[in-house]
Amino acid sequence: MALSPKIFHSKHIGSVDISSNGRPFSKGDKVVLVSDTYTTCESNPVLGTEYECTGEIVSVDPSGMSIVVFWDNEKRNTYKAKDLAIMGKRKPLNPNLIFKVHKREKFSGERS
Repeated sequence: MALSPKIFHSKHIGSVDISSNGRPFSKGDKVVLVSDTYTTCESNPVLGTEYECTGEIVSVDPSGMSIVVFWDNEKRNTYKAKDLAIMGKRKPLNPNLIFKVHKREKFSGERS
């Protein structure tokens, strides 16, 4: 995990789920850049810097190695999961979808 020490200077640090760093992300997740791997600028708005802002994941490569984020400052860039963290809490899963998966597993014996 390559967390930037600058993130702890952000007034938003209390709203960041640092434990989400490096975990799988989904399209639509609200994220912040927490890595110091990249040069800090408008297209790499590291939390705790003058460029900090939140962004939304617009696509995730199936391998999870390429995550495209559209930043609130109208910039777009690609990152790895270890570079990002969830801003706030994830949306809860739809209980109907959970039931459907469990029902399918029960009757077909498959796991998803």
